[in-house]
Amino acid sequence: MSPTFLTYVNMISYGVKMPRLGTNDGKNAIIAIPPINEQKRIRDKFDIVAPLFDKIQNNLNNLNNEVTAIKSKILDLAIRGKLVPQDPNDEPASVLLERIREEKEELIKQGKIKRDKMESVIFKGDDNSYYEKIGDSVACIDAELPFEIPDNWCWARLNCISINYDSYRKPINSYDRKNRVLGKSKDELYPYYGATGQIGFIDDFLFNGEYILLGEDAAPFLDKKAQKAYMIKGKSWVNNHAHILQSLVFPEYLTNCLNSIDYFDYVYGTTRLKLTQENMNRILVPVPSIEEQCKIAQAINNLFVLIESIKASLS
Repeated sequence: MSPTFLTYVNMISYGVKMPRLGTNDGKNAIIAIPPINEQKRIRDKFDIVAPLFDKIQNNLNNLNNEVTAIKSKILDLAIRGKLVPQDPNDEPASVLLERIREEKEELIKQGKIKRDKMESVIFKGDDNSYYEKIGDSVACIDAELPFEIPDNWCWARLNCISINYDSYRKPINSYDRKNRVLGKSKDELYPYYGATGQIGFIDDFLFNGEYILLGEDAAPFLDKKAQKAYMIKGKSWVNNHAHILQSLVFPEYLTNCLNSIDYFDYVYGTTRLKLTQENMNRILVPVPSIEEQCKIAQAINNLFVLIESIKASLS
């Protein structure tokens, strides 16, 4: 149970879906052994202080739950336009979205991305209802919208404000990955990411830039405490358990949005719940001006840093 042994396990274990410690690796772990009488004294002392550890852990768990609730509320206020003041001089979000459509059209002409047949435009009608236009089809989507947004904001589907690079991914066997890095120095390796964060290093890279990763496994999406999306930067390899997105809006803002959204209507399955690419594309994102996106992201970051500092002082 010691941090030393657990660090060794994390370093030597392999596998993506179910990381495990091999028998030989486990047998080769180095263990510090005191004399038998000291082992007994350590055990007796531990039996005395263990209940205190449990009490401290319970208090920390309660604190963590409070911190999670506060962060969730901050994100909720942010995506509703209630975290920072509205500036009437900001460029309307509709202008930003039109510019994004033009940028994507240019990328399509250059052959860098494929045309998305489900690309849509969401607009507010004269009757104050919201409508979505896909091709020649127009439908009212008021029933889908989870909350009201400020007048100068817009709604957009995730596939309209990002580029999905899932098809660029190549699978790599975890055993092969373990063998490939043997004898390599750390400066020769690149981060290897999965659905929930970095899971190791690899001696090659697929992506080079700034991306948002969103897991395919639905479990984190149904857990209000879990982080759903996170950003990666630089050269890296991403396995096939995470969707890979390039944001066409302010990346930190979109990441915060994806961590605040209720995914109940977007995940499905029988034996294993998943967030498919098709359902991911349907995610509705509230879009303010690019100026306000930057302000919101900065305000969230400042508040989260403050909360973590308070938490550290209490723990």
